[in-house]
Amino acid sequence: MSGFVEETKRILPRIHEANVYARPRDLPNFVYLVGMVTVILLKADIILPFLADPSSYPLRVMAFKVSSLAKLSVLGGSLVTLRDAANQKLLGQGRFKCLNLFVSYIFGSLAALALLNGNSFYYVSNGCLLVCSAVACLKNAIY
Repeated sequence: MSGFVEETKRILPRIHEANVYARPRDLPNFVYLVGMVTVILLKADIILPFLADPSSYPLRVMAFKVSSLAKLSVLGGSLVTLRDAANQKLLGQGRFKCLNLFVSYIFGSLAALALLNGNSFYYVSNGCLLVCSAVACLKNAIY
């Protein structure tokens, strides 16, 4: 247990540099910051309506929302990892290229859902933000 605590203390400065509050140092870092903000907005879109009226959701809708939150949490963690890799200039490594491809795929599929399912300004703007995030992560995976 003490090894876990020591390791956590050792990496806390790196975690702080990769979180959403840290100022981006370069373009890839900014891309991941935009992606992190997008994930936060998507999570808020799931959580806030539920907090307003929790009794209006049937159990299967609740299960879908919890599943969506879990997926977005994994996506957010992946973005923190990529932002840390960008801070350390490690994005050219194969594992981070694969992670960028994965994140790009997720953003792209979320963009398709947003753009195909809604006609309002909210869905179109959210879809455009997701498309930009998908393209940027794909670019980071290729170069």
